Amino acid sequence: MELSGPPPCFEVEYQTLLTSEALMFVVELVRQFDKKVEQVYIMIIMIPVQFFCELFFVSPEIQCFMYQFVYLTKLAGIILLLKLVSLCRKQ
Repeated sequence: MELSGPPPCFEVEYQTLLTSEALMFVVELVRQFDKKVEQVYIMIIMIPVQFFCELFFVSPEIQCFMYQFVYLTKLAGIILLLKLVSLCRKQ
């Protein structure tokens, strides 16, 4: 694991906090929880898509596309989805 250097006035704090033990701890956390965090994130972004698709009777093909789009674009996909919902409500 490589880190960038400390900001100019924080060399002491950088070396105090980022010991090799601290870095190994963070690496272990990432190893243990990375997949779980990704699964929770997927659930969080997919629930609004599912709601939208059920609310507006979206076809399975479009629903699949929306899941992929939202997953790949993360937050931008959620924002787009909310805009779609607001547009559909106006009509």
